[in-house]
Amino acid sequence: DLAGAVAGTGFTTLFRPLGEAVAIVGSTVAITDVDKLADGTPDTLTSAKVFIASGALNNLGPTKFETLSSTAGASLSTASGAVLAISGNGSSDASPLTITGVGSWADYEEALRTLRYHNASDSAAEGDRAISVSVTDVALTTGGVGALESIVATSTVQVVWAPVQDLNGSGTPGRGYSTTFVEDATGVAIADTNAVIHSGVSGKVTQMVATLTNPADGTSGADESLFIDANTLAALQGAGFTVSGNATHVLTLSGTLDKALYGMALQSIQYRNTSQNPSATDRVVQVAVTGENAQIGSPVFSTIQITPVNDAPSDIALSGTTIALNAAGISADGQVSSAVEVGTVTVTDVDNASHTLTLGGADGALFEVVGGKLRLKPGITLDPAAKYSYAIRLIADDGEADNNTYGEDFTIKLTESDAPVFSVATVSGNTVTLVFQDRSRLDSANVPAPTDFTVTGHTVTAVDVPDDASKAVVLTLAPAPAPGSAITVGYTLLDSGGKLQDTSGNLVASFAGKPVIHGTIDPATSTITVSSGGTVPAPVGDFTLVNTGTNPVTLTDVADGQTVTLSGSGPVTISNPTGSLGVDNTGTGTVT
Repeated sequence: DLAGAVAGTGFTTLFRPLGEAVAIVGSTVAITDVDKLADGTPDTLTSAKVFIASGALNNLGPTKFETLSSTAGASLSTASGAVLAISGNGSSDASPLTITGVGSWADYEEALRTLRYHNASDSAAEGDRAISVSVTDVALTTGGVGALESIVATSTVQVVWAPVQDLNGSGTPGRGYSTTFVEDATGVAIADTNAVIHSGVSGKVTQMVATLTNPADGTSGADESLFIDANTLAALQGAGFTVSGNATHVLTLSGTLDKALYGMALQSIQYRNTSQNPSATDRVVQVAVTGENAQIGSPVFSTIQITPVNDAPSDIALSGTTIALNAAGISADGQVSSAVEVGTVTVTDVDNASHTLTLGGADGALFEVVGGKLRLKPGITLDPAAKYSYAIRLIADDGEADNNTYGEDFTIKLTESDAPVFSVATVSGNTVTLVFQDRSRLDSANVPAPTDFTVTGHTVTAVDVPDDASKAVVLTLAPAPAPGSAITVGYTLLDSGGKLQDTSGNLVASFAGKPVIHGTIDPATSTITVSSGGTVPAPVGDFTLVNTGTNPVTLTDVADGQTVTLSGSGPVTISNPTGSLGVDNTGTGTVT
């Protein structure tokens, strides 16, 4: 029973010309026999005979195009261990395919399932082929009269013309095609430039469907598609094609048109993958074609090998870019005694997860990367007034041979929480210099408007915040103050515009009525120089006062704990000092 569970003993299948060989029995083929051995087990079999009994029109000439064969080759070792020999091509009764060897019904059923019909002719004749199948037992049953051949069961192979697509072109063995897609390519054709479609007598085709069977990249394979470029698509539509699913996984062309046009359309289909980290698994594209008789040709497959290309890292992120001066490992005077963590380094790379990190830039040698963390090395002294930021470059290397590095620049800033405090103001000519006490320097990128300052009796026309360690603000006045005139200065912190602040972002608070000294000041050494006498309010912290004239200078507001160094030839009077005061007179003038 060649079809097994199906009624009758025969089996029917379909062969498409130029297609793959087809099985001549069903998967449930069954052999039965009323005879039993003495112990009740089924009789064993010794041979089978299979041949094309009729309809093999393509075998009428000297070449036998229509043949039978076994997928097992010349010998089959069955699941039970039996070994069966297979010979012959089954092209006729005179040249049958035979299976020989002692085996059970199951062994011979297994052997029959390996048998295939094929017609190698390019012009296969349509019609039915009757294939005769019979088996012979060993005649060991009780009362047996000799080896008996079974009744003949017939397998019918219907040969029906359907389109045949040849992806690698006529004259090249096989019908499939293999190609390679390299990452970042715009696309690769799924068929050779000589690809053709055969389609029976009429030469007409009604539909062709190309299906990407195993997309792997992107959500639901969204990075991959089959497509026809815009210019070719327009030309095909102009020729009568209806195209649907362009740039998807299933591309369909339809319309009753000549096979030659469908061949050109087949040549125009491309595969594309936009993933920057494509799976290296081969992609398989199935091409199926339907003829004018509604017969679908045997599917043919294009195999596309994927060649990934290494992408360099595309971004480096640093979770922190500041170092607090009160962080663990930094002393009050800025000494760094142990490594100080700055932030975590994160590298973005579509196709590599691990990277080697190195440092460059003007200050890269002061830092290190340990365990993905950027750290300031110990053994240096931090002085935000002299240097409040450090320039580094982080470089990530993915370890690949090509296109493997990416670098990004970062600025690491020192920060502290104390706001600048007004110390002293001096006037010389038409400029007033305001000096502040702060651990950092003033931020030269944030300059208040002239109207944010007030100087009694004068207009502030310009404001300059030098980008240096002076911690000074220079105001230009109009008109210039008269020598010895009493003037004061004030500042108002507004909600908008530039704000006076240090490089850590600490804002200078509003102040008013601060007296201005006629003289000059060197912010680097806190040295005030006066030539015309007058009153000098003491700045914040230790300082030096130089009286180069003969008129007396009165020093006021000296605070407990200050050390004052006096110099010059003129007299100095310290008015109402309080607490503990250190005075060092290095000049020739008197000190009272």
